[in-house]
Amino acid sequence: MPHCQNTEFRRSDSFVCDSCDKSIHYVCCFVIDSTVDTVSRCLDCRFSLQTFDDRFQVLTEIRDRIYEQLESDEDVLKDVSIDRENLQSLFSDTKETRKRLESALESIGCGHRTWYQQITGNQARKLLRPSNIQLVLSIFLADCSPKLPLIEKIMHDLSWIMSFCNNSEKSDAEIDELQDILWNLESNMKKAFPSATVSPKLHLLFVHLVPYVRIHRSLGHLTEQGMEHLHAIVNVLNVRFSAVTNPESKAILIVKHLANLNFLFDTHQSWFQSE
Repeated sequence: MPHCQNTEFRRSDSFVCDSCDKSIHYVCCFVIDSTVDTVSRCLDCRFSLQTFDDRFQVLTEIRDRIYEQLESDEDVLKDVSIDRENLQSLFSDTKETRKRLESALESIGCGHRTWYQQITGNQARKLLRPSNIQLVLSIFLADCSPKLPLIEKIMHDLSWIMSFCNNSEKSDAEIDELQDILWNLESNMKKAFPSATVSPKLHLLFVHLVPYVRIHRSLGHLTEQGMEHLHAIVNVLNVRFSAVTNPESKAILIVKHLANLNFLFDTHQSWFQSE
């Protein structure tokens, strides 16, 4: 390396050629980044260079490859920068979207302070009203997710099923419509949530609901509403018999009162259409 002693390359990193045992600067072998490229032989040993034109030709080829690599790296850097900006925007938009969503849920009586990540039956009824469905979904951008139209259809189908579940006697046409709604709901849920687990309630809804309604002609006999109303009656009776200190005697009085109510209001109507 005597010819490099008076140049700016004299302190550059160097290596020893495996073939000729000469100490060679990396830069003299046209190695730009010595930490990446591993060079064990000098240019003369690698390419058998005879003239300066040969060296210039090799240098030109190496330079072109480096320029191509730099352009490729620049494109990758641009893509990464765009992805980074999109992620930052997503996090910012998500924060604002969540605030708007919480505000909308609060306005319809389904605020997170009330339901703590779970909603009650009354809150589900409020959420599944058509006007409230539109209010909640309008918070999200139309192109934010391809699943958004499916979720809208799912919510409207659940809203229809919720309204269907009352004490009225169902006709064959209404039951057929229920079957169509359930088929659409099942199809949309498979598309929107392909990896979701089928819960027992979903299984009952899709598989057993229609046969049950065709037999009993109604969903009002075994819903939870009757039991919830019965709890209110029991609470009233518990207050009425508060003077009875013996818990067994109080329980007997409550059961007798409920039996009397059943005797007074039982219509002897069969649940089965055949009877």
